[in-house]
Amino acid sequence: MKWGVAVIAAAVPAAAAAQGSERPEILTKLIECRRIDDAGARLRCLDTQVGQLVEAERTREVVIIDRGDAKRPEFTEINSRLKSVNNAGGRWRLTLEDEATWIQADSEELARAPRPGSSIRIRKGVLGSFLANIDRQPAIRVRQVR
Repeated sequence: MKWGVAVIAAAVPAAAAAQGSERPEILTKLIECRRIDDAGARLRCLDTQVGQLVEAERTREVVIIDRGDAKRPEFTEINSRLKSVNNAGGRWRLTLEDEATWIQADSEELARAPRPGSSIRIRKGVLGSFLANIDRQPAIRVRQVR
């Protein structure tokens, strides 16, 4: 039976988690055991590291889940500030502090032009659309591009 498994470490630094490229140290050590040429030493390394992984799971330092059971968190809303704005062809391109970029999907006009530092609230609309309120103005429809 093939298992899809995700390992999530509670001890991973926030910066590494944000990058998404760092493996938890406990998993890295387990994988490094494969590089040992001597079969006996490799087996001892694997036994030790698997034991540490099992203990980390028991203490909830890491959580192991089957990929089929993993669910993406439901999008509710984003509250952030604008890092940059650009108006091209009457539609706003909005870059948030986390570098996520959204563009206006409708032709509604805003009473006050958004500017870097403006507050933005993005929430789910109907039929898969998203609505953005900038500095508490009436909402415009947006879609994420990055």
